[in-house]
Amino acid sequence: MTGLLVAILGANYLLMVRETAVICFKFSVTMRYLAALSMFSMVITGISPQNLLLFAFGDAMAATWTVVVLRKDQQENQSKQKNLNKKN
Repeated sequence: MTGLLVAILGANYLLMVRETAVICFKFSVTMRYLAALSMFSMVITGISPQNLLLFAFGDAMAATWTVVVLRKDQQENQSKQKNLNKKN
């Protein structure tokens, strides 16, 4: 069952990359941070074991990496646009 979920998520992300669906990546950042916060809260309240913090950390790191890459891509696109405007 977990393998199926991973395959579906993987296919979703491949499609997002192929179609440059930036809005989907931005939405995924919010959801990853929310998931990490939820996992952290479950550990703090004693609902879940402490090893869930590893997954929370992984989600937070993945979200942060996505934010960094999106910002870098946006800056590159802006500089390309400026260069095109200078040529015209």
